[in-house]
Amino acid sequence: METQLILLQVPELNSYVLILPLIEKSFRSAIHPGRDGEIILCIASGSTKVKASSFTSCVYFHIGKNPYDLMRDAFAAIRVHLGTFRLLEEKTPPKIIDRFGWCTWDAFYLTVEPVGVWHGIKTLTENGVPPKFLIIDDGWQSVNMDHEDPFRDSKDLTGLGSQMLCRLYRFQENEKFAKYQAGTMLKPNAPQFDQEKHDKMFKEMIELEKTKKALKEANEDDFISLPEGNVIEYLREEDGVERGGLKALISDLKKQFTNLEDVYVWHALCGAWGGVRPGTTHLKTEITRAKMADGLEKTMYDLAVVMVEKGGIGLVDPKQAEDLYEAMHSYLADAGVTGVKVDVIHDPNGDPMGVYWLQGVHMVHCSYNSLWQGQFIQPDWDMFQSDHLCAEFHAGSRAICGGPVYVSDKVGRHNFDLLKKLVLPDGTILRCQHYALPTRDCLFENPLFDGTTLLKLWNLNKFGGVIGIFNCQGAGWYPEENKCKAYPECYKKMSGFVSPNDVEWEQKDFTAQFRKNELFAVYLHKAGNLHLMKGCDKMDITLQPSSFEIFTISPVYEFSENARFAAIGLENMFNSGGAVESLEQKLDGKSVGFVIKIKGAGKFLACSSIEPLQVMLNNESIKFEWTSDGLLKFEVPWTGGELSDATILISI
Repeated sequence: METQLILLQVPELNSYVLILPLIEKSFRSAIHPGRDGEIILCIASGSTKVKASSFTSCVYFHIGKNPYDLMRDAFAAIRVHLGTFRLLEEKTPPKIIDRFGWCTWDAFYLTVEPVGVWHGIKTLTENGVPPKFLIIDDGWQSVNMDHEDPFRDSKDLTGLGSQMLCRLYRFQENEKFAKYQAGTMLKPNAPQFDQEKHDKMFKEMIELEKTKKALKEANEDDFISLPEGNVIEYLREEDGVERGGLKALISDLKKQFTNLEDVYVWHALCGAWGGVRPGTTHLKTEITRAKMADGLEKTMYDLAVVMVEKGGIGLVDPKQAEDLYEAMHSYLADAGVTGVKVDVIHDPNGDPMGVYWLQGVHMVHCSYNSLWQGQFIQPDWDMFQSDHLCAEFHAGSRAICGGPVYVSDKVGRHNFDLLKKLVLPDGTILRCQHYALPTRDCLFENPLFDGTTLLKLWNLNKFGGVIGIFNCQGAGWYPEENKCKAYPECYKKMSGFVSPNDVEWEQKDFTAQFRKNELFAVYLHKAGNLHLMKGCDKMDITLQPSSFEIFTISPVYEFSENARFAAIGLENMFNSGGAVESLEQKLDGKSVGFVIKIKGAGKFLACSSIEPLQVMLNNESIKFEWTSDGLLKFEVPWTGGELSDATILISI
């Protein structure tokens, strides 16, 4: 069982210690459990031909008072030592991190094809949540298996894990996409798509493959008479018209759906799951046996790993590794593809409670892994489905994760009311300015199955902070079976507290000043109520299983003995405070004006101890609501993506 880092709290020193295994030349290090509380540092090359007996820099120790500063400072030191990577702050993040997107995976799995992709974008756009980016997931590549014609697409991709045995035989798109002709989906009689019929055909294909497999295993010849596997497709090529392929499809998509800016496609690290098929490309390739590292053998079961170990990987000559990616990516770039998605997924299954408990496991993994991954990459919380039973639970976490928001809905199966709490009409989002991390009081607790801890995540907006609190209890690692599974005794309502001091204000220069603020306005999104709290105050909260609350925490500006003001943000968005793009005070004799630039549309909330004299929006005086408890509301219309200018004039 491998561990990539250990963070320790040392109360005697009021400090934290990081132990981080490193890469030294051809060797990588990992931490393994020892006896009696000891740990073992395992150093391996992964090859019986590469050996050494002494090492000088295989692990790094760092100590600090603040756990978040410690992580940043430690990786800065390692970056100088290794010289093999850059820190996140040195990189320019892709623009999709501020965008909403759609991924094709759960809509089609490996049966993805142009017509379904088109209608997926169309449905979302027509209902007011236009994707700014599209991810065409696994199923677009030209792949086949070793027993099939080396230069034709596989028709045997319905069995569980079957794609893991496939190898890339050309860098261009498969026939489903290659036969797309420019303008096809722009025509009045363009092919339609029915998700229900598509799913039915896919299920029939799966059942056919199951029958064939059962007959083969029973040594019966009846499987020969069964029909051959089929490829689901809806395009009909027009005679005499040139194929346009992926390039024409992307061009037509962007022409029709003007909000769509980026198209990503999926590929595996070695090309396809099974690598590159020998003899089919210009690259020198060999089928290489894949064996899991000893320390990983007791990690969770992963079908991808099992299948790849079974079939081996078609690896290109290391000297041609750059050629592999150049061949793939140069073709894709010419076709209009702007990025790639490369992933391997652990797939816990078989537990009927998984539809609920697995959701919390995902959130905990994303947030705790971001402690170290966020030092050199932009953490990504992956997609979710807006019509899932736990969709709102996921949506709340994505709203404050600090990265892109994207769904993998089936075509036409969406919760638009939920999506509009995340996505603006132009396909942008109200993104936090940091990446979500566990609060200090959660770092060394178990929010999955200790029966007491709620997961608390902090993040920052430009003029405030946000705390998301989630009841993720009910699942986790089960060492006896080496997998995640349900802990039903923990799947119950749980209590905790939230404080403005939970926000790590110092992690951004522009919010560091708020640590000294005496008072904060705290808005609970789901409860819909507002509270004034001191930094050290604590608010108790009880959550049902798989439920959450989002606390928008805004600094209160005190400009006279009884005059206070705080900008909350948009009531209709999960990350309300993300709507506040700028905030200035302007004193004018006996009044003060708060000038706010607002991103988005909806009902804007503020806290004002005094009823405003006037509210101006985009140079016009507008109606507003104010109650004696200090809650101020006014409507902000959609301005086509431009920021709205609001001025709130208060007598002092």
